Amino acid sequence: MGFLYRRRDSRLWWVCWSDTSGERRRESTGLTDLEAARQVLAELERRVTARRSLTQAATAQTVADHARAHLEARARPGQVLAKDDTAVLLEHLRGPMRSVALCDLRYHHVVEWMRELSERRPMDAPPTRALYMMLYRLLDGAVADGLIPTNPCRPSEESEAGAMAADVERRLSNHFTRDELERLISDPRVDRARRCQWAVLALTGARVGEVLALRVRQVDLQRVPLGRMLVAGRWDSKQRRLTPSRSGLPREVPVHRALSGMLAHYVREVLPARLGRPATPDDLLFPSPGGAPQQAGTTLAHLQRDLEVLGLRKGNLHTLRRTFFALGRQSGIAQATLRVISGEARPVDPDITFAARCAEISRLEIKVEPSLAGALLPASDRGLFRLGAT
Repeated sequence: MGFLYRRRDSRLWWVCWSDTSGERRRESTGLTDLEAARQVLAELERRVTARRSLTQAATAQTVADHARAHLEARARPGQVLAKDDTAVLLEHLRGPMRSVALCDLRYHHVVEWMRELSERRPMDAPPTRALYMMLYRLLDGAVADGLIPTNPCRPSEESEAGAMAADVERRLSNHFTRDELERLISDPRVDRARRCQWAVLALTGARVGEVLALRVRQVDLQRVPLGRMLVAGRWDSKQRRLTPSRSGLPREVPVHRALSGMLAHYVREVLPARLGRPATPDDLLFPSPGGAPQQAGTTLAHLQRDLEVLGLRKGNLHTLRRTFFALGRQSGIAQATLRVISGEARPVDPDITFAARCAEISRLEIKVEPSLAGALLPASDRGLFRLGAT
């Protein structure tokens, strides 16, 4: 219970009461009339009592319980509950999100739930981001009702720092090791065409759209000191058309010796079998069966299937691109050179000649299947690898 009192230096009535946490608080009512001040005290005590009852309800109420209560409150008597966002969210609450008390829900519970959704989301479920926003709005309503002090979807300072540390750790480890890459591009259980494609993505730093747009004529394996790959555009899988590169200018990418041998073997034996005819300089380097452009989603599905077959950890197409930077740093290649080769050059980066890029890429240590690394080009096929018009 609270009480009213007057201070010696004031004609106003002051109120002393206990808030929902039990802490004693003192505040001026701004009133000189006793009856009006008593009404202020009564209103304060009514609010505290109401909030305490809500807090007690939240102690036993889970997120699922709160979602059901929200649905029931919105439904009219005798009317079937509408299939709104809350009903959709309720169908996809898993794990702690169904069992933990609403007042004990924390940011890390939300993160774990989203991670599980991303890995095992049903085909007919809304996108993970949409489900997250449904939960965010539901918990915002719980905050407005006084059930919880803050929205658990918003990270606190401590959890935010932990999330930043986890993000740094993820970025540092989200690439394939040298051993993992060598298995991916050498293991006979992986299709020969895909082995070469994974090697191009991981040893050139090119984006998947740039690799899917490459044509045979843009690869010159007769160039010295290393072969050259000319990246002049990219394949947009959403719009299903060729578009210019991000910089708008073609860039010369040195081809590592191990990759050069794989490409020679690929164009001589694998690509003709994929096309059903001899390869020509105008053919796409990595087409779908029949010669049409390959879609990025299909390429991603193939990579994930290959990783599962080999028992390697999960990854995506950008993991291969990050592998290029990771292996380059481990081999002592300058960061500026890696950025220039991969198309991430900054205004402050110096202009690096092709010969200098080749010298740096030659430091990269990678082992592939001996029969591929030592593949030689017959004289009859060398014309395929002369740089032509782009």
